[in-house]
Amino acid sequence: MHWFDLASFLKTTAEQLRIPAGFCTVTQAHRPLFSCECGIDENALAKSRGASFWIYSATKPICAAAAMQMVEAGIFRLDEPVSRYLPEYAGLRVTDAQGAARPVSTPLLIEHLLTMQGGFDYELRPPAVQQLLQQKNAAADTVRIAAAFAEKPLQFEPGTHFQYSLCLDVLGAMMEAASGIRLGRWMREKLFLPLGMLHTGFSPNEKAPPLAPQFQQQPDGSIQRTGPENFCRLTPLYESGGGGLCSTMDDYVRFADAMACGGRSREGVKILSQRSIDLMRQNRLGEPSLADFRRRYTRPGYGYGLGVRTSLGDGTAQSRGVFGWDGAAGAHILIDPSRELSLVYFQQVLDMEILYDHVFDKLDALLYQALDE
Repeated sequence: MHWFDLASFLKTTAEQLRIPAGFCTVTQAHRPLFSCECGIDENALAKSRGASFWIYSATKPICAAAAMQMVEAGIFRLDEPVSRYLPEYAGLRVTDAQGAARPVSTPLLIEHLLTMQGGFDYELRPPAVQQLLQQKNAAADTVRIAAAFAEKPLQFEPGTHFQYSLCLDVLGAMMEAASGIRLGRWMREKLFLPLGMLHTGFSPNEKAPPLAPQFQQQPDGSIQRTGPENFCRLTPLYESGGGGLCSTMDDYVRFADAMACGGRSREGVKILSQRSIDLMRQNRLGEPSLADFRRRYTRPGYGYGLGVRTSLGDGTAQSRGVFGWDGAAGAHILIDPSRELSLVYFQQVLDMEILYDHVFDKLDALLYQALDE
């Protein structure tokens, strides 16, 4: 296998896009195959090595895996209505063609949340949430905020379209209500500790490495240092299943490697069945939802499973069911169970849209090129 092209691409991309610091690790069957760091800012690189990162939407595959653990435990079924566990969702409204709000005619199911077909938008602070934050401030927790999300009319009937949205945030709150266990505690006890992910959680703990410096790409293309906050963390008690986790490269590699290897860690600990992983990576979108997905994401050959992007196996180097997702600061995750293969890339630059439209496709292609040479 030849990894020179992959390393060269990462370093050249970092120079061209002015990425301060980036890190990539590839594993196969619990063994490291490739590791590379890139970046133009020696200070940022030094502070980011081994650091904690806000992973934003790379939280979603972890939340989906935790949801499937709860399904396996018999806590809920995917075909159940969300309102069984979050009563506020029994009175959902939808905006009709005339712009008026009316009661939904289709119940919102748990599967709709996992497949981004819930009808929500991605406004984290709609008026009802703003009001709650002003009233309760730091005391507003995950379930209370999710209840406030239900006050805003949906954009379409549940299950009829795909729209990237608050669905995983609502899912996280529903999981907490159904299990009676806070989302972060379930993840810690059922995922993180069994996998040896000692520095992952909804807030950096005192034992975790310091946060990597966070940057933001400006409209003129320049990269500027920004604050350390995660915009998904609405209050200290709000645990966002859609974007709230903080993790390290080593920790996330452990998760991705286990998901690539039948739900089993490198130490042999089983966290999820192969059947559940297979359910996650099956495309769940029919038409018109699949067309919605393809309009939203220009990368060809993909659909959407349960909380993850999944390859349809048509015309790419990837086989059907290769899955993963990305994060707002530039995280990129690829998991290929057919080869027991995973790739994790972390950086901490917000709003660098070119990554998702062009760079990550090329990165994935070079990965398979290196494997197959």
